[in-house]
Amino acid sequence: MKNYKKKLAGLVGILLTATMILSGCGSKENEDTLETPEAVQTDAAVEAESAADNQSAETDDFAPDHKIKIRFATGTMDSDDNKAAWEEILAAYNEIQPNVEIEPVPLDWANQRTWLTMQLTGGTAPEVFQSKLSWATDDYNKGLIRNINDLMEAPNPYTDTPSWKEFYAPAVISQMQAISKDYYSTCNYMDIVKVFYNKDMFSKAGVSDIPETWSEFLDVQKKLKEAGYAPFAVPNSKPADNIYNWAERLLTYQVVEGLLPELDVNGSDSIETSEIVRGIDLDIINIEKAPFSDVFPLLKEWSQYWAEGYNAIDYTTAEQMFIRQDAAMMLGMPGTSKNMTDMGADFAYGVFTFPYLTKEDTPYACEAVYEMGAAVTEVYCIPSNVEGEELEAAEDFLRFLGSPKAMELMAELMYKMPTSAEPVTDSLDGWAPEGRTVKMNLYGPAVDQTFFEDSVLFGQLYIGDDISLEEYLKELQNSLKDMAERLKETNGWSEENNYGIVEQ
Repeated sequence: MKNYKKKLAGLVGILLTATMILSGCGSKENEDTLETPEAVQTDAAVEAESAADNQSAETDDFAPDHKIKIRFATGTMDSDDNKAAWEEILAAYNEIQPNVEIEPVPLDWANQRTWLTMQLTGGTAPEVFQSKLSWATDDYNKGLIRNINDLMEAPNPYTDTPSWKEFYAPAVISQMQAISKDYYSTCNYMDIVKVFYNKDMFSKAGVSDIPETWSEFLDVQKKLKEAGYAPFAVPNSKPADNIYNWAERLLTYQVVEGLLPELDVNGSDSIETSEIVRGIDLDIINIEKAPFSDVFPLLKEWSQYWAEGYNAIDYTTAEQMFIRQDAAMMLGMPGTSKNMTDMGADFAYGVFTFPYLTKEDTPYACEAVYEMGAAVTEVYCIPSNVEGEELEAAEDFLRFLGSPKAMELMAELMYKMPTSAEPVTDSLDGWAPEGRTVKMNLYGPAVDQTFFEDSVLFGQLYIGDDISLEEYLKELQNSLKDMAERLKETNGWSEENNYGIVEQ
């Protein structure tokens, strides 16, 4: 097409020259005649068309005419269903890019950080890989992953927005740019946790309103217990069951807001791992002191409504209890809805956001709803050493991952909440975030796996009356200090270098 346009432009020039010669263009009159607006527009059109050709050559969509192979590592191929979902997502990409072969590389979340660090520092990481946002920030600061500012500012051939960044929800963009104001990763889903409840059990127990505050939440469970129901299925056999960890995080978010300005040294509105370590060293973060210590008596009070045997129940068992209607409530993610359908659940249920604390529960309560999840955690990155056609393929695949099609498939097949500004599917109605998102993920496994596990394992002993609150807090504080020392040693952080924090 471009050659055809150039030939046509040349033909127009020849015809114009012939016309000028035949018309005696040397005369003043004929010169005036030739300089008509129409003639000027014709010349301008030819120039504009030529310029458009050049621009088109610079912005043509990626379409290789030979095979290119890249690897893609993700931790979400952790089940047969998810593997099948990824096969469909990759097949959708290959319908568009048949010459790009994507080799899936499954990741084990438990060992992912160690594996990624070794791969990145050794220059052998897959061309596109999934990471945690906090890890990606550290890796970007070390020069291990690529800046993708140009991609985010430019149109994405797989979206219909003027720039790729405009396809994302504003809150998502804020989180991805929180630290350096650069883009170095992208995402296509967020995990979100809500409370599932059995509508029939609520009705029979005389509960007509969804609880919003913590005291209302406990009151509902008291009514359910008096009506003969197990109020809440809480799995707590091991840290990976997550529920205890989710609960301590949700409650902690609500009591530490007053400390955030003192901890947020770089002004990102999010407390990074380096800032957590600084806070521990300066005794701003101390589990044995309020507001942190206020959380655990609240958890213990709640435990009176947990289904019997909670310290021996795993997540799958708790989910089955709710599906069999052996418990009135449970904490879960959208994937639980799929499991309920697969297991033939035939009762009416709903979901609501985890209730919030009030000043009656603790003077440190911010009295605002917080979401578990609903934040950018898992992201996709490209190593800094990827070059040439592999880089082109990696960038194109990255753009596809951040597209309506990929997000729609993630939502419908894997029940992942899209990060787009506008809905891409109605399959997750009712799951939209309603509250604030995490500012300081102190207990999350992405910060430190050992501290995450200790908080739950010592929590089992405390909830089960095997150790006192004071003993629990002391053990947890010791584990917290050990975590800080590990992170300082691993990252070379110290008070002298401001813990690696770059202040804005």
